[in-house]
Amino acid sequence: MGLPRVDERAMTNEKERHAIVMTLFGVLPGNIQEKLEDFHKEGFLNIVVDNRTKLTGEEISGGKELGKVAKVVSNKNQGLVAGALNKGIKHAIQLKADLITLLDQDSEIQGSQIRILGESLSSSASNCLIGPKIIDIWRRNGDVKIMRRQFGLKPTRMLISSGTTFRSTDWPALGHMSEEMGIDYVDHHWCFRASERGFRCLTNEAVELMQAFGEKHPNWLCHQLGMQLYSPERHYHAVRNLLWLVRQPSTPLIISVKETIKMLLKAPLWVLCEPQRAKNIQAIKGALLHPLPVKSGTSN
Repeated sequence: MGLPRVDERAMTNEKERHAIVMTLFGVLPGNIQEKLEDFHKEGFLNIVVDNRTKLTGEEISGGKELGKVAKVVSNKNQGLVAGALNKGIKHAIQLKADLITLLDQDSEIQGSQIRILGESLSSSASNCLIGPKIIDIWRRNGDVKIMRRQFGLKPTRMLISSGTTFRSTDWPALGHMSEEMGIDYVDHHWCFRASERGFRCLTNEAVELMQAFGEKHPNWLCHQLGMQLYSPERHYHAVRNLLWLVRQPSTPLIISVKETIKMLLKAPLWVLCEPQRAKNIQAIKGALLHPLPVKSGTSN
C-alpha cells in the first residue's frame, strides 16, 4: 500500500489547534512540569488526565501546579488507561482541537518533535494515524540524538498509544479505546480496528520518542529476551486481553501467532524469574478463568 497523498487543503491551514493528551498515573516524573511548559511554549493545548486514585498532599499540590500550563481533568482510573485517553480526547475535541497527540507521562519527546508529527499529518491525506519512532529506554546504546531530516513516513501494522497523532474529525470513525481491555494490548486493538476501517498507521522516522516500558527486568535472561518487570496485575491484563485480541477478526493472523508464542514463553518466566511468584500464578490463573471483554470498545 502506497504512502498517503498530500492534502493541499490541509497545507493551507497554518493555524490548526494541536492538543496533547497526557495521562498521569502513580509517582509523577520529576521533569513533568518542565515538559508541559515546553509544550505550552510551542503553542500546544495541554490536557492532562489525572488517573491516580490515592493522592498525598504533596501530589495534590503538584497537580495544581500543572494547572498553570495545562487543563487538568480527573479520571480516577475509571476504565484504566483506555478510560483516561478517552476522557482526554473528549475534552480536546470540546476545546476545538484539530490535531491530537496522545502521550504517556514517562515518554520523552520535545515539543518541536511533536510539531513535526502534526505537520506531517496535516500535509497527508485523510484516514491516517502518525506516530514517532519508538526507542526503548532500557535498551538504547549510548545517547540517542534526534536527527532533523526530511519527513520519512513508513507504514506499520500498529502504533503504541504514546506519540500517536490523529485528526479530531477522525475520532468518530476510529472509535473509543476499549475500556473493557483497560490497558495491555489496547493500542494493538485500536490500530487493528482502525486499519479495518480504512485508516493507515504510519511512523515518521524523523521523530524519535524514548519510552520506559515497565521497569528494567532484574533477571539477565529475561532482559535479553526483551521483557520488562511489571506487576502481577499487569500480567493478568496481558494474558486476559491477549486471549480476547487473538479472537478478533481485525487482528492480523501473523500478530496473533507471534504474540501467542511470546506469551507462552513469558508466562512461565514470570513464575520462575520474578519476585512475586505466588501472585503471578494467581494472576495467570485468573486471566485464564475470568470472562473476557465482550465489546471492542465503549462505543462504535
